[in-house]
Amino acid sequence: MQYLAKVQKNAFLGGAELALLALRTSEATWERLPAERRVGITGLGAFAEGHLVLVELVEIQELERHLKQEREELEQRWEALNHHARDLGHGSPDSG
Repeated sequence: MQYLAKVQKNAFLGGAELALLALRTSEATWERLPAERRVGITGLGAFAEGHLVLVELVEIQELERHLKQEREELEQRWEALNHHARDLGHGSPDSG
């Protein structure tokens, strides 16, 4: 999907991020995004803060869904590890 984005430098991370502003819905139509989304990115050295760029990104909802699944799997593994540690009588792994 193609997005119109604004380059924003991020001094804290030493890189840049894109503020996604609009989504291309057809050859001549753009749809403003209801809320600004930010995407961290590298390789934007040629662009200054405030430049507008067109970017092709994977479907953001797909990426968010994947990250949510990964987080849930990690949480389940952590809970299993805590349960196993309690069974062994060691307390939880994060208790020292």
